Amino acid sequence: RGQFSQRDATGLTSVQTMTIDDSLRVNQQTGQIAGRGGGWLESVHLSRGGAGLLGDSGARAGQRLHFLRVDFVRGIRGDLNHRQVEVLGDVEAVYGPVDSWEQKLAKTVRGLPGPGTTWVSAGRLGVAVSPLSAGRGAGMGPLELTAYEDVTIEGRVGEQGIFSTYSQAATYDQGKTMFILEGNQQQPATLTHQEYVGAPPSETAARKIRYVHATGEIQVEGILRGGWKQIDLGQDPRRPPAR
Repeated sequence: RGQFSQRDATGLTSVQTMTIDDSLRVNQQTGQIAGRGGGWLESVHLSRGGAGLLGDSGARAGQRLHFLRVDFVRGIRGDLNHRQVEVLGDVEAVYGPVDSWEQKLAKTVRGLPGPGTTWVSAGRLGVAVSPLSAGRGAGMGPLELTAYEDVTIEGRVGEQGIFSTYSQAATYDQGKTMFILEGNQQQPATLTHQEYVGAPPSETAARKIRYVHATGEIQVEGILRGGWKQIDLGQDPRRPPAR
C-alpha cells in the first residue's frame, strides 16, 4: 500500500492512496508506477473543475474537493509526476464532490449516484489531469477519464433526472462536462434518460454520441434510433412529475 500527498504554499492539495494484492513498483524519480493483481486507488483533491461551496471543509476560493475511488482486478500502470494512471480488469469507479478530506463516496447495489457524482464500469480505465491545466495555480485541474470494453456510466440530470450510457469506448472531460461515447453497428453507443426515477426511459443509439452534461445538449453521428437533441435540466423536485 502506498500513499502520496501534494502541497502548495497554502497547504494540502491532494492525497492519493493505492493498494494492490500482488506487487506495486513506484519509481520516486520518474514517477512511473506499475502493479499486478487486484487493488484499488483513492484520490481526494482540490479541483478547479467545480466551484467551491461556502463552508466546505478544505475547499478554497474557486475550487471544490473531489473524491475518486477506482477498484480493479488485473493491474495498474502510469506516471504520478504527470498525474496519469490506467487500471485494468473489471473496473468500478465513483467520482464526485465531497465536503471534507475524510468523506468518501461509494457505488451501491441498485442505488443511484448522488448529485454531481458519476459511476463508471469498464474493462479498462485511464485517469488523467487535463494537460491544459498545467501551471494554473494550486489544486488539480479538471480530470479526463478514458474507458474501454463494455463501458457503462451513470449519473444525475438536474434535480430528479438520471442518465445511463453504454458504449465500447467513452471519454469524459470534466472541464467541458462532456461525454463522448463510441460504438459500432453491432454494438452502438446508447444514452438513456429518465426524467425521474420510474419514468419511461428515452434512448438514443448511434455510432457516436456527444453529451454535454452541463447543458443537456446531445450530438449524434451514425444514428440508429432515437435522436433527441436536448435533455431537459429544469425538473423541479418540489413539483410532482407529470403523469
